[in-house]
Amino acid sequence: MATVPIVTEVTKAQLDALVAANGLNEGLQYRVTDKGWLLIATGVSTYKFVSIPYKAYCALLTNENVTDNVIPVILQNEIGEIVWSKQAGDGDYFGTLIDAFPMGKTAIIIGNQFRNDYNWIYMLSSWINTSNVQLQTVNDQFINVNGCLDNTYIEIRVYEF
Repeated sequence: MATVPIVTEVTKAQLDALVAANGLNEGLQYRVTDKGWLLIATGVSTYKFVSIPYKAYCALLTNENVTDNVIPVILQNEIGEIVWSKQAGDGDYFGTLIDAFPMGKTAIIIGNQFRNDYNWIYMLSSWINTSNVQLQTVNDQFINVNGCLDNTYIEIRVYEF
């Protein structure tokens, strides 16, 4: 985990009040996304709030049967509405949001490979430009293939440093 500045501290009594008011479980990490804070336990009697240095988009991606377009199930979205589109080639998809992905500040995390009836399928991701990220599905010979997204997890982080 990256080192981030401490913004404020709360006492155990203040934490108990937060837990009671928000239904949180003591001792666990929490991300309060509307404020961009992460609560982490640092000791028996003192807890600290620290700033999270990125905004995140998390989704499960699935291919639509007929067109092979991407259907996202959004789990978390602090970046904006990313539009997923199938490109001309097999297994090639773009996520587009104008000026949302700054160079050197965008990280993409994608679900793991899996094995279908014939071979291994791998998920590849890359930053294209400030408005597009790319997702590709390829087989074990690195040939792009369609129809391989099935609740595939993707997380896009845009860092604010």
